Order: sequence, then C-alpha cells, then structure tokens
Amino acid sequence: MSSSAITRALVALAVAPLALSVAGAQAPEGKWVTLAPYPQPTQEIGSAIVNGRLYILGGYGDNAPNGLAGWFNEYDPATDRWTKKPDIPMPVHHQAMVGYNGKVYVFGGGIMPTPGGGNWYPTNRSWEYTPETNTWREIAAMPTRRGGGFATELGGKIHVIGGAGYHPGQKEDVSISATVPHRSLATHEVYDPKTNSWETRAPMNVPRNHLAGAAVNGKIYAIGGRVGWSFVGSSAVDAVEEYDPATDRWRIRSRMLFPRSGMAYGTDGRLIYTVGGEYLDTEMVGVFRNFEAYDPARDRWYSLPAMPTARHGFAGGVIGNRFHAVSGQLQSGTGGGGPGSSPAHEAYEFERAPGATASR
Repeated sequence: MSSSAITRALVALAVAPLALSVAGAQAPEGKWVTLAPYPQPTQEIGSAIVNGRLYILGGYGDNAPNGLAGWFNEYDPATDRWTKKPDIPMPVHHQAMVGYNGKVYVFGGGIMPTPGGGNWYPTNRSWEYTPETNTWREIAAMPTRRGGGFATELGGKIHVIGGAGYHPGQKEDVSISATVPHRSLATHEVYDPKTNSWETRAPMNVPRNHLAGAAVNGKIYAIGGRVGWSFVGSSAVDAVEEYDPATDRWRIRSRMLFPRSGMAYGTDGRLIYTVGGEYLDTEMVGVFRNFEAYDPARDRWYSLPAMPTARHGFAGGVIGNRFHAVSGQLQSGTGGGGPGSSPAHEAYEFERAPGATASR
C-alpha cells in the first residue's frame, strides 16, 4: 500500500468513531442532544465554568472585525439561553481559560496590536472577570508570552501549561506564522489569585500547543496537541503526561486513541473528555467527530459516540449531566473552505450527572 493510501485510511478511521472502546461500567453512557445555538459563531475560543454557567470568549477569523474580536457570552443551562456580556478589554485568541472561586481567568493568547495588522503576537497579559459585578480587570502578567496552552486550577492555584511563542532571546515582537520562526513550549507557570503572583514549575516532557488538559484527583493531565510550530501543518501528537505537584515531576501515561490538536475538552472530576480537533497534510484536510474519555485512575481511554458536527477550535465543559461542545470551525484552519464558523451547541447527556468543571 502506498504512503498516501495509508494516510487516507488512517484519516478515514479518525473521522469515524473509533472501535477501540473498552467494555466496562467505567465508560460513561449517554447521547448527544442539541441546545441553544451559539449567538456569535467563531473559532479559536476558550471557555470557563463559574457558578454552574458556561462562559465563552473570543472571535477569530473571517467573521470577526479585522479578524479578531473580544466577544464574551454566558450560557445558563437552566434556561438554555445565551446572554451577551462585556467584551474583554483586549481582544485575544488561543487564550488559556479557567473558572475558579466565582471568577473567570484568562491568560495569554494571540493579540492584534494594530487594527488590521498581524494577529498572532503572543502576549503574556492576563485578565479576571467577576460575574457579580460584570467587570473585567487586568491581573499580573504571565512570565512567558504564549498562546495555545491550557489552564487548570489545583489546590487554589492556576497552572498554565504549554503553548507556542518566541524563541529564547527574541528581541523584536513579531506576528508568528507558518513562515515566521517560533517554537512550541513545555512551559509550566502557576498563578496564585490570593497574591496576584507567579511561580515556575517543572516543564512538560513534550513541548506542544493546541493541547487539552485538566486536573483530576490532585494531579494534572496534558493531552495531545501539536509540536514544532503552532499551525496545523505541524505534527499532531497522542502524548499524555501526568504532573504530580508533590514531586514537581511529569510522567508519561497511556496515549490518546488518535493524535490530534484543536480539541474541546473538560472534566467531571473523574474522567477527562476530549472531542473534535483538526488534521492537515499535503493530501488531506479535515476535522474530527471523535469523542473520547480518559480515566486517570485506570490509565485507560474509552471511545464514546461521535459528536454530530465535526469541528475544531471550539470550547467545551461539563455542567451537571452534560458535556457541552460549542461553536468552532467546520474545516481545518489553513485548509480553505471559507468562513465555516458553526453556531452548533451540542452536548453529550450522561445517564448520571458527574461533577462540574471546564476548560477549552
């Protein structure tokens, strides 16, 4: 079989539900349902859950003014309604986000310093949104400028891990692209909301961006993503790493069922869910429907029913008995296909309600 035929076979397998699920009561059962569509369809967004509500931030691509917007919307699962909230003061994409202690936290991402100019200038600026007062405020900047990482809370501190940014010693801010040198990062920095300060922890073994991640049972898990550069032509990985804060060390765990990046993800406090993502090579351009769950206690992956609408660059999170998957792009980011932003808001409804937490 030729190399191109092998590639086509692998991608066909990836887009369909994988037949690698492991039988057992641990795999969550349920079904996909359709909920209120997202009012400002876009891609490369982030999410956070605060007080049982889902917050979505960002606007990127052809449908955003000049290609970048600070759109911010709140979803109330009790009423199945979206409410427009104040835009973030500095529009950003590929940011890391998490909800903690009644507030939304936003870290880094790509910015556009001049209207209509380059929009992938990595930033270290960070923000806090308080739903009670409906206001944003800027907080201490991350030590490292980067976008495409993830954030998760553990023990009252927020860990921001991975991403893409400048090479060491870079003296001039530039908008990174597929033709501008930049690098994937293993960076691991921790924000303390009580002191508004940062500290540095052990980096991941595998530098990567566009990855998924979450904290479960006192440890942090970094899942998938891409290496080399920040754009989809880079190599996707299936690497899973576990961080133990007690020892400040990472170790490798069971691989994902299929390597990819640009997923939506979230956790119920027991399992970590990953869905969607994108793929591109010289012959194939595509997005995924795959929906999987990782069980850290058993170091095991489960394949779940495929998401109805394949997409990437979208946001997810678990509230009550549902894993939400919101908006995103219907085609690979650099593969053409027009605007392609989807208003889809689909949720996997579990037979039993898990916990409530989220991330993008």
